[in-house]
Amino acid sequence: MPMIKDIKIPATKLQSRIQIATWVLIYAGLLILITGFTLGQMTPATAQAGWRTADTLMLFGSLATAAGALLIYIRSRMP
Repeated sequence: MPMIKDIKIPATKLQSRIQIATWVLIYAGLLILITGFTLGQMTPATAQAGWRTADTLMLFGSLATAAGALLIYIRSRMP
């Protein structure tokens, strides 16, 4: 029998939603970022048409990942 019991603190509805949104933003942002990076590595003949798409995907992926990291900070400061 362990001497220290697991303490489960019930999360509020807002905290649960922030936690879900955090990880969705981080994982989806990283996936979009990697997809944009991969599209940017195409051959020169096809890269001209797809370069703007790759830049846009990398931008949105970076922003989503940064938003997820910001939500981690916000969640850590909640009571």
